Amino acid sequence: MLRHKINLLRHLFFITDTFTIGLSFLLAYQIRLILFYRDYLSSTAPFNKHLWLLVGVLFIWPVLLKYYGGYEPLRKKTLWEHILLVIKVNSVGLLLISLYNFLAKEEFSRLMFISFVFINFFILVGIRIAATIILRKIRVKGHNCRNVLIIGTGNRAQKLGELFNSHPYWGIKVLGYLDDAPREEDARLLDSRIIGKLDDLPRILDRNVVDEVIIALPRSWLHRLDDLVYTCEEAGVDIAVRADLFNTTIAQTHFTKFMEIPILNYTTIPSQEIALLAKRVFDIIGSGFLLILISPLFLLISLAIKLTSPGLVLFKQIRVGLQGRIFYLYKFRSMVVDAEKKLRELRNLNELNGPVFKIKNDPRVTPVGKLIRKFSLDELPQLINVFKGDMSLVGPRPPIPDEVVQYERWQRRRLSMRPGITCIWQVTGRNKIDFDEWMKMDLEYIDNWSLNLDLKLLLKTVPAVLTGNGAS
Repeated sequence: MLRHKINLLRHLFFITDTFTIGLSFLLAYQIRLILFYRDYLSSTAPFNKHLWLLVGVLFIWPVLLKYYGGYEPLRKKTLWEHILLVIKVNSVGLLLISLYNFLAKEEFSRLMFISFVFINFFILVGIRIAATIILRKIRVKGHNCRNVLIIGTGNRAQKLGELFNSHPYWGIKVLGYLDDAPREEDARLLDSRIIGKLDDLPRILDRNVVDEVIIALPRSWLHRLDDLVYTCEEAGVDIAVRADLFNTTIAQTHFTKFMEIPILNYTTIPSQEIALLAKRVFDIIGSGFLLILISPLFLLISLAIKLTSPGLVLFKQIRVGLQGRIFYLYKFRSMVVDAEKKLRELRNLNELNGPVFKIKNDPRVTPVGKLIRKFSLDELPQLINVFKGDMSLVGPRPPIPDEVVQYERWQRRRLSMRPGITCIWQVTGRNKIDFDEWMKMDLEYIDNWSLNLDLKLLLKTVPAVLTGNGAS
C-alpha cells in the first residue's frame, strides 16, 4: 500500500538529512572561526582533525534517525513527535561523540558542538514539519491521490475504508466495495458503496481509474484470491492483501505495514523508486531543454502549416495515460481540419490488425503533414506533455479511448506505466509490425525497464527518426 511513494520519500529524506547534517556541522565550524579568529576568512585554523569527526557525524546521525523511526511515513507523526525525534537523535549523538572525545583524548570545541546541535535541530524539525504540511495540503485538494477498490465488506474491509476516509490528507480515495454475499448489516451500512460482485472486477477495472485493489476477504474466501490477483495482474493494477488473517501469538509477520495493518503487495510495474525519480527528473530537464533548443524549428513548422492549410497549427487529441487517466496529447496538425469525421469512411482501408488505424497513403494528410510525419516532427509538441507529466520521453505510446475499449485483457497492462514519445515499437519498424506484436513489445519494455534501457531506446530513436523508418 503506497509502498513505492513511501520508500521514495524515505530515500529523499535520507539524502536531505545527510546534506543538512553536513551543512549544520560546517556552519557550526564557521561560527567557531568567526568568534575565535579575527581574520577568519584567511584563517588557517586546522580543519583536518575535524574532517574525521564530520565523517563520523554523517554516519552516526542518519543511523540514529533510522533507529528512532525518522524515516517512517510522515502521516503518522504529530508536531511534538517530530521535535522529540530530533531531540533524541541529537542527545544520543552528542553523548556518543563526547564518549569518543573522552576515550580518544581528543579536544574538540564545545561551542562548535552546541552550535551544531542547535542548527541541526531547527533545520531537521523545520524540514519535516514543512514537508508534512505541504503534502497534507496537496492531498486534501485532491492532488497526488490514489484510487483504491476494496474487495470485501466485513469488519476488516470496513475498518480499512474508514481509516482512509477519516484521513483525507493521506490522498487515498475509496471507489467502492465488491462482495458476492455481504451480510445484511454490512449491506445496510455500506449501501451504495457496494458497487458489484467479485466477478464484476474486470468490468470495473476497465471503466474506472483504479490504482490499487485491496483484498480484505475472510479466510474462507482465500480460494478466490488466485482469480482476483490474476485479473489485477493482467490489467497492470497493483494488488494489496490485508495479511492479518490469523491471530498469531508468537510468529512475527514480515510484510509491508500501512499504519498498524500488515499488507501483502504485488506489483507488475518497476519498483526502483530512486531510478523512477531519476527518470522523471530526466524527463523534466530533457523536455525543457529540447523545447528551448528547437523553438526555432517549432516556429518554422508552425508557419509552414499555417501558410499551406486552414486550421489550427496544433492538433489536440484525447489520449489514455497511466492507469486509464485521460489527458490531451499535442501534435503538429498534419491532416485536414475535418480528419476525424472522414475516418469513418476510411475504416475499411485499415492496414493494421487490432483497434489501431493506419493506412500508407492517407488522403487526409496534407503535403506539409506528409513531410513532418515522415520524420516524426509532428510529435515534437509532445515534449509539452512530457514536461507537464502526462507522458515520459520513453514509454508505451498513449492510445485513444476507442482503442482501449477494444483491448484484450492482457493488452491493458501497457497502461500500467506512464506513456512515452518513443519505445521499442518506434525503433523496430513501427507500422511494419502488427498490433499484437506491438503490444508484446510494450509489455517487454515494462517488464525489463531500467534507466539503461531508456537511454538505449533514446539513442536508437535518433537514427529511426532521421531515416523515417516505418513512419507514415
